[in-house]
Amino acid sequence: VQTGASTVIASGREPNVLVRLYQGESIGTLLSKV
Repeated sequence: VQTGASTVIASGREPNVLVRLYQGESIGTLLSKV
């Protein structure tokens, strides 16, 4: 299925991981449409 949405795989054990990703911190693995 192709949706055109980017996906980030990040550890749920990292403190405030969603906030940090939203702020642009480079943590985890980014899967983006080519």
